[in-house]
Amino acid sequence: MSPFHVVILDLHMPEMDGFEVATRIRKFRSRNRPSIIALTASAEEQVWERCLQVGMNGVIRKPVLLRGLENELRTVLQRAGERLSG
Repeated sequence: MSPFHVVILDLHMPEMDGFEVATRIRKFRSRNRPSIIALTASAEEQVWERCLQVGMNGVIRKPVLLRGLENELRTVLQRAGERLSG
């Protein structure tokens, strides 16, 4: 079992993008753990579709606002059966 409950991946990283990282995580971990949230500046709907295809659980759009980050984390963790204290 993974010690991480949530992984936030920037989709545009050098050498290996977030889609590839998520694919590799899902290959060696369960479909549900850890929850993976994409971080992107893209507003294109195809990005969310591709995130779902590789097993990501949510998307946070840049620029990141704390309220948006909190809301997406809460949503993803609630779907995963976790509770966010506070």
